[in-house]
Amino acid sequence: MVKATAAAVSHEHPWNGQTLKWLGIMLALLVGCGLASYYCHMYLESDEGDDQQESSLIMGAGGQGPGVGGRVACYPQLSCGSSS
Repeated sequence: MVKATAAAVSHEHPWNGQTLKWLGIMLALLVGCGLASYYCHMYLESDEGDDQQESSLIMGAGGQGPGVGGRVACYPQLSCGSSS
């Protein structure tokens, strides 16, 4: 943006070759960022299901917070006190 502005004010006419070159570079970067964002939204995994599963594990079986009423959240990767 700064280079395009500098190119515009450094010549007699604001729309010269250097200004158009830098404007084209900025437009190409903008399109590239938009395509990358579109690809991420369409093809990469979302974490929405993980958040719901994690919150139900933290809440415990009775819907109470951890440690309330003697209930503590049990995570599948932990043993939760079993000796097997």
